[in-house]
Amino acid sequence: MNFTFDTSHLSTVLGTPIEGVSHTDFYNLSISTRQTASNPITVETHAPISIYDNFAFTSENGISGGNGSFENPYIIENWLIHPTSSAGLSISQTDVYVLIRNCVFDGLLYESSTGISLANCQNINITNCSFIENSFGIRLQNSNENQFSFNNFSKNKIGILIDNLNNSIFNENVFEKDGLVFMNGQNNSIDISNKLNGKTI
Repeated sequence: MNFTFDTSHLSTVLGTPIEGVSHTDFYNLSISTRQTASNPITVETHAPISIYDNFAFTSENGISGGNGSFENPYIIENWLIHPTSSAGLSISQTDVYVLIRNCVFDGLLYESSTGISLANCQNINITNCSFIENSFGIRLQNSNENQFSFNNFSKNKIGILIDNLNNSIFNENVFEKDGLVFMNGQNNSIDISNKLNGKTI
């Protein structure tokens, strides 16, 4: 099933459902403050995805393009995934370049749901995604040199859980009624553009 988002008239924060439309069907993924809205955005439902090494980046696992290089990263985009007891998108043991953009991970308040899980990964860029009503929006373990930008976290138990993350960048992320838990790591950049309930983190 496809959902199309006409963003030409929107000006609210990323991830806000449109009045009168169920948030499980309709998401404001890209608004004028985050990227241009000259064209509608379409997301398609996809089953949870598990990528366990550099060789698992296939079309069956939701890859729409790229070859994993710096110049041409693997692309995962425009998916609507409902995590259940496992992660909506799980990536582990990889070091190729990956761009994850314009996706929605809605846990529907399912117990122990995780939007994206990264373990022993590097070179992952997650941008312009929404994480709604999960136990964990993003869960990070033993990973390095990743970037998280322009994402929205709303009503998760924890927006981002970080356990040993190094040399990574966080900018322009919005947290509403959840937040970021940093257990350990070093040399990470958390820019003042990140907001928690409207205030700088």
